[in-house]
Amino acid sequence: MLSLKEGWSRQFEFTAQGSIAVPQMEKDRPDSNFHLKNLITSTFDLFIAGSETTSTTIRYGLLLLLKHPKIQEKVQEEIDQVIGRSRKPCVADRTQMPYTDAVVHEIQRFISLIPLALPHTVTKDTSFREYIIPKVSGQAPLSSARGGSTFALRLLQPEARTVVSLARMEIFLLIATILQNFTLKSVVDPQELSITPTLSGTGNVPPAYQLCALPR
Repeated sequence: MLSLKEGWSRQFEFTAQGSIAVPQMEKDRPDSNFHLKNLITSTFDLFIAGSETTSTTIRYGLLLLLKHPKIQEKVQEEIDQVIGRSRKPCVADRTQMPYTDAVVHEIQRFISLIPLALPHTVTKDTSFREYIIPKVSGQAPLSSARGGSTFALRLLQPEARTVVSLARMEIFLLIATILQNFTLKSVVDPQELSITPTLSGTGNVPPAYQLCALPR
């Protein structure tokens, strides 16, 4: 039986199908970054950076919907008008559902999932348009403030975006699917729910909570 690494190595050494070039073809290029170690690292980054942040955003988003049941009701009204109950939400629905889209934007803005962002720097002095970005030993990350109690108010002015991220689309589809089929109820008074992160460092971690998902 082959281990995952051994099987993966053989597959990428002897297979040259599809749109992915194989490491076998890169052996004559010692400076190439396309090798098995890089592939494994990139795949790991994809799962961690994509899956963990999306799942945490959903957890925080459901908490905010429990805290603000009127917003949940408005999202469900829009779902019923645009999608109904006979089919599942799809990517094309997003442009027809400005309120739900605004809720997703506001959840991401309010929770400030990665409040300190990540440090970035350039390897040499760089000219970009009219700006000069100097080479420095390290660039401090930008911080972003949380939205406090303004969560519901900012929904009245959704931002227009032309670039749709994969994560935002996933969040839209998940929230729309959940609220199409269930009404979320808190086991305590919504006013008693805390929305303050239990841990705030590189990332904000939502507090633990319980909910009831009642079929619609």
